Amino acid sequence: MEALSSIAELIKVVIAKISALFDVFDVSFFVSGGATMLAFAYFRHIYPVARDALPYPPGGLGVAVGILGSYIFGLLCFATGRWLRRQTLGRLWQCDFEARLAQALRSHGLDEEGSIGRYLKRKAKARDIYPRLWAEVRQDDDLKASFDLLRSYWVRAAVYDGLICVLVIWGLAVGLSLTKSNGLGAAPAAGGVILGCLVLGLAACSREAARSDEYQIDELVATLAYARDKRARLAEEEAAAATRAAGAQARKADDAADRATPPGASAGRKKV
Repeated sequence: MEALSSIAELIKVVIAKISALFDVFDVSFFVSGGATMLAFAYFRHIYPVARDALPYPPGGLGVAVGILGSYIFGLLCFATGRWLRRQTLGRLWQCDFEARLAQALRSHGLDEEGSIGRYLKRKAKARDIYPRLWAEVRQDDDLKASFDLLRSYWVRAAVYDGLICVLVIWGLAVGLSLTKSNGLGAAPAAGGVILGCLVLGLAACSREAARSDEYQIDELVATLAYARDKRARLAEEEAAAATRAAGAQARKADDAADRATPPGASAGRKKV
């Protein structure tokens, strides 16, 4: 049994290490990075000069370049897409971060909590309070399910931000392709439809990324409110259990005292 327990612990450690690896190399970046690599491959198709100047490495080296290139382009697309969304393209759907966080804290009564209340009394900015809220959830093992959900919202927003940059790149690729006979120049109507779909996709990704940001704020504050109420409920239950235990102990003491008192003594006390 001890050997099986050791094997089980070893498996848990290995899984934790693999999970930590994926935390560093987030697989969500491969979505936008791979799509960007395809856009550059399309560029090479419509521009023979680029194909001749940048030949694709054969064999295993080509696979390694594809994987590494997808990840690097994914990181760049995420950073660029998030900047584009928050500065220009997504401002129509972008919420007021300061106001949204303050409203959520008030709605759940966390603005009166000791730790968070001190931040608000010092008039701290939302960007200073927000990491503290994340730290509260991250350090509590009982809130792991909520933490995983919050991370899924972050990953979803990261994917949409990356796709924003990808759609811009593909828009450029399609626009240039309309000027080439070996591209969409022979079918401009189809190219126009594709560009229209890319614009709609750009708007949809901007909107969904902004909604994911809002969901993170709402879920984060709601999780901490739940944890606060749970702690209060457990404290009440512990206090009630302690009261019941004290009452039971007092009754036992009274019964023991009655059994230790001689029968005549209790009757004599009643006559007196």
